[in-house]
This record gives sequence, C-alpha cells and structure tokens, in this order.
Amino acid sequence: MPLPATIHTAVSPEAIHRASRLFSGGALDAIHEILQNSRRAGATRIAVDMMQVEGCAFLDMRDDGCGIDDPAALLTLGFSGWNVDIARREDPAGMGLFSLAGLDVEIHSFSPALGESWKVRIPARAWDSGAPLALEPCDLGWGTLIRIAMPEDWKLGIRSVIAQAARHYPLPVTMNGVLLHREDFLKDAIAIEELQGCRIGVYKADPNGLDGCRVNFHGLHQAWPAHGA
Repeated sequence: MPLPATIHTAVSPEAIHRASRLFSGGALDAIHEILQNSRRAGATRIAVDMMQVEGCAFLDMRDDGCGIDDPAALLTLGFSGWNVDIARREDPAGMGLFSLAGLDVEIHSFSPALGESWKVRIPARAWDSGAPLALEPCDLGWGTLIRIAMPEDWKLGIRSVIAQAARHYPLPVTMNGVLLHREDFLKDAIAIEELQGCRIGVYKADPNGLDGCRVNFHGLHQAWPAHGA
C-alpha cells in the first residue's frame, strides 16, 4: 500500500485540551516523549542538534530506530500504533507527539514496509484544525528526524533541559555531537530487585530526599523507600 498524498490530525479541540493536562507544554515533557518513542522504535542512539536557519532556532532530534510506516497513525490522538509486544508491556497512551501540539514541527521518517522516506510539516495552527498536511518524499536513509521550531520559552536553558532528560535515559544521547552524561536511576539504592520487567530499588533515605522521583519516566526502573526507613 503506497503512502497517502496527505494526512491530517484526527483530534478535536477538546482532546487537545485534555492532552494539555497531561503535558506541561514545556520542553522537558516534549523531549521526554520523543525519547520514549525512539526507545520503543528500537533506536540504539539519539542525536540532538540545535541550529539557526534564517534567524529561527530549531531543535532536531534524530534516532536510528525502525521508522514510521503509517504517518496517519502519528497524528491520531490516542492511537499508539506500536506493535503487540510493546502495547502489552507498556500500554502506551498514543499521546506522545501531541506533547508538541501548538508548535511548528517537521517530521522526516523512513518507512521500512515501503522502502522509502517521507516528510510532513505540521504548522502550529494545524494541530486541531484537521487541515490536510501534504506528505513529500525525502532522503532520510533510516530512522526518524523531528525538527521543532523552538518557542521563546524553550530557548533559555534548553541545554540543561536536554541533559536532564538524557541523564537516566537508557540509550546514549549526543547534543551537537557531544555525548551527554548518563547514570543509573537506581545507583543509590541499597538493594535492587527485578519484578515483572521492572527494576525496583530499595532505599534507606527519606523518600522526600529522592527529588520526588518514584518511577523513571521511561518505564524501566522504580525507586521505593525501605519499609520503616
């Protein structure tokens, strides 16, 4: 089945409003969601690059994952499109890309099923309009690239936000070619147990001293205080 000529957002303004309650609209939420999707796509590394194009600031996030066969699924709020194994293990909500709702975004991806690449631009106003979005061919060889036109409130401190998102991420992340620091989410635990695919850390410390962390966003680790500590 060939790629469609156009796709459109399958979402109402009310659904966008509900999605906004799940995401703060800030850079950290959006970057976490994109990293989550890259991991699920089987990526082994992620490259983040900041650049200026004709006076505008852009953030590129590129992974080497499996790419996207169905561009329309990408813009259907509540439909994740992940395979059965990921759906069973992680129960994804299908809201990840909508953390970027209201921003000007361009997506390039390779379709393994068709052996060709495509791109689509989503203007800021198109997220809840249902307007048709033209698919075009591109020369991306594999994986997915998401280019975000950074709003003003992203620009200040974006480097530290990316470093924070990458700190406990299970895959290597580079920023403008430099490998970012990573550490085990459970590095300070006195004991670590495996339970139903999760690593559970036991701590002696006051749970209020754990920076408020209980579950790693990426769904791979948990942090619990020791009983009676």
